[in-house]
Amino acid sequence: MKRALLTLAVAASAAALPAVSLAADHADMPTTGPIRTGPSITYDAPAVNRVRQSVTSLTQDQKDRLVQAILLLKATPSPWDSRFSWYDNFVWWHRKAFACEVDQAHMRPAFLPWHRQFIFMFESALRVVSHDDTITLPYWDWTDPAARKVIFSDTFMSPNGSESHHWAVVSGPFRAGRWHLNVRDPKANDPLRTTYLSRHFASWPKQTGLPTVAQVNAAMAAPNYDVAPYGPSSNVKTSFRNNIEGWRGFSGMKCTSGLMVPVKIKGNTQPNRLHNAVHLWVGGAIGPKKAGGGGTMDLNTSPNDPTFWLHHANIDRLWSKWETTHGERYAPLHSSTPGQGLNSAMWPWRQSGLFVSPKSVLNISAMGYAYEDTPAAKG
Repeated sequence: MKRALLTLAVAASAAALPAVSLAADHADMPTTGPIRTGPSITYDAPAVNRVRQSVTSLTQDQKDRLVQAILLLKATPSPWDSRFSWYDNFVWWHRKAFACEVDQAHMRPAFLPWHRQFIFMFESALRVVSHDDTITLPYWDWTDPAARKVIFSDTFMSPNGSESHHWAVVSGPFRAGRWHLNVRDPKANDPLRTTYLSRHFASWPKQTGLPTVAQVNAAMAAPNYDVAPYGPSSNVKTSFRNNIEGWRGFSGMKCTSGLMVPVKIKGNTQPNRLHNAVHLWVGGAIGPKKAGGGGTMDLNTSPNDPTFWLHHANIDRLWSKWETTHGERYAPLHSSTPGQGLNSAMWPWRQSGLFVSPKSVLNISAMGYAYEDTPAAKG
């Protein structure tokens, strides 16, 4: 196994992980344990040894090995928290990042570095449990119709949900009965609380299409990483982070039922864009309408849908392209909000004994990976 895996600083091998029995629901679990001092992650990789490909470049063998690694991660106890499988621990982290007492990974400047670290650790975990250091996360270029066809097939990420089965995914490797959702959103955010993967493509109001090349190019043209007030109301013409995250027509955010939520400007009819739009397009509305139910990718527990990782690999790819043009820049340098300053420790790694800041992850070459640039992925 390549030494680059050790930069993840995972302290245990899969064989040494403790046994764990997962409960059906984790709604009442605490946010985190006490903060512990741990090593800084510097990512001084000797060379780029991971190249993330477009999904359209993958062989069937590569797709099969990625799927099997994901299924294995779902069945392997987490080295970070004995309450979860390793896969479900990632879902839990993502869900708790929306909690009012955490509030770090979305609608704020750290959106991009937080998810860069998040998917890097996920990718590394796949390589550890599978003992296969050739596995990397592929990316989904949303502007390429061929990529969508590759992803949503019975031989890769499973297809759209079935209307006759309440929009459950019923075929492929992540079908109902095989892929069980153990970590779910609280009822205030997920009234349906299904335990199976659900998708209803292009059914969310105003989200009937995936991002276009023109929309991607507009984001890439934003001259600043982020601008004040460093939230969902940051000017998308000047804030790359807010443009690509996708907020349009919001004035800020507030704590509601324990979760941070964006506040829509009265009369706003603008659809979400880019990152947000893809989540809503894949998950869709699974109804009944009066219940306000959305599919798996709509939720704070969206990593329950394995498509999440391919989607966020593309977000990370576009950020790396923006950095190539505009430099490895980040703003703000300092922030009173935890985890948002350039050198601020980001949750949950600080609580897990690691020091990871936005500055830690600005250079993907130093982290040991790069992106394949295919003709269809130029936008």
